[in-house]
Amino acid sequence: MLDNTAAFLEHHVYAHQYRVGVLLFVIMFLESILMLGYFIPAVAILLFVGGLVSMEAVSLGPVLVGGTLGAMVGSSFSFWLGRRYGERVWRSWPLRNYPQAVRRGRRLFDKHGATGLIVGRFSKPFRSLVPALAGTSRMSTRRFLAFNSAAIMIWSPAWLFAGMGVGFSLDAMTGQGLLAAGALLGLVLVGWWTVRRRV
Repeated sequence: MLDNTAAFLEHHVYAHQYRVGVLLFVIMFLESILMLGYFIPAVAILLFVGGLVSMEAVSLGPVLVGGTLGAMVGSSFSFWLGRRYGERVWRSWPLRNYPQAVRRGRRLFDKHGATGLIVGRFSKPFRSLVPALAGTSRMSTRRFLAFNSAAIMIWSPAWLFAGMGVGFSLDAMTGQGLLAAGALLGLVLVGWWTVRRRV
């Protein structure tokens, strides 16, 4: 089974690793656009790709560049939407159906200002909202690009390297260690689901 998986990765992924970088660019671009990001599990994808890097199925360079640039371009597009259309953005579909999320995003941005771009980047509900809020608040483009780029240059590599770390750890584990790790992951997911229900 593992041999078949390794052969599949080598044939379909390693041989086209630059395409993986392009694909990651597209995914991170879409994930950073207003509201689309809510439906795309960007962190899970970055962790998975990081695991592929640890397996030497893909090179770090193309996916690191693709993921980082995709997020930068996508969030910049959200910023442009906010500047171009102003408050009309929040009255349009589907955002008008999520007033509570928009209010929470506004509170985050009002509280932290430009640094809210960094805080929001690490929070899925706000990742695609805060750049648009920066646009509607008429933040200068230079200031937005500086803080947004700093946030993404931390966020994207952090999750890729985390995935690489998990991949290296799993590779070194025995069967019992893998079982323990699986049980721990299960407990974390149950805890996350329980907290999410209470929020």
